Amino acid sequence: MKTRKNRILSTDSIVFYDDALYNIEPFRKEFPHLKSILVPTNKTYDQILKGKPSSQYAVMYLKKYKNNNYAKELVKRMTINMSYVACQQCNTTTGQGVSIKEMKNISKWATNKTKNEKTILFDWDKTLSVCDGIYMPVDSDSNKDTEDVLKRKLFTEEEVARYCAGTTERFDALKRMFNILRANNVNCRIITNNGWGNIGKTKYLQSDVFFLKMLQTIDPWMKHTEIIYGRVDGKVKKFKDDAGLMKHYKTLKKR
Repeated sequence: MKTRKNRILSTDSIVFYDDALYNIEPFRKEFPHLKSILVPTNKTYDQILKGKPSSQYAVMYLKKYKNNNYAKELVKRMTINMSYVACQQCNTTTGQGVSIKEMKNISKWATNKTKNEKTILFDWDKTLSVCDGIYMPVDSDSNKDTEDVLKRKLFTEEEVARYCAGTTERFDALKRMFNILRANNVNCRIITNNGWGNIGKTKYLQSDVFFLKMLQTIDPWMKHTEIIYGRVDGKVKKFKDDAGLMKHYKTLKKR
């Protein structure tokens, strides 16, 4: 069988980016007419880490961006007396995510004139984000604690987005890419297993809308209906359950 090229081409109509092979392989099997691109995970985000382990991302990020209040709150709780955040950070991983170079390729694909509809789907963790997960500066896994922190507004959604994006250069590149995608009428979706993506399913209002508000600091046109939560049913099934996505995909099968 011919190996699929792991890069975006001008002829692609639907493109899916994810850092996990266990998500990419089922897509390649179930949807052979769309392009499923595996985001490399063989390197940590050394642009911030500078040789340190991923568990030190919050510390190293704050060292570079001293005014980021989200990083300040995370680091403040990475102590012996408040060890919950420290334990979370010990288990965290980072990756390069979609590179700035690849964002330029995506933008070029978006501006390529064609009569065909275009759709792009992004995973969040270690794809748009360079981090795995979005952790709150709390001392337990209680939803109430998370809600209380968000209500206190110790940091903004943009500060979290910048932290997850890595460098300022990468954050700005993400904004430029989405601006170009939207300007060229490309359908944009986030398809994630991250619990924050479970829009409309949590019982706390602040945490219910947090992920959407954070994404809107990167893509102001993002709507909650464009966020697909795949952890429970799997990303393949969620794609199949989306009438708009399947309608577009079926047009590819006829070409």
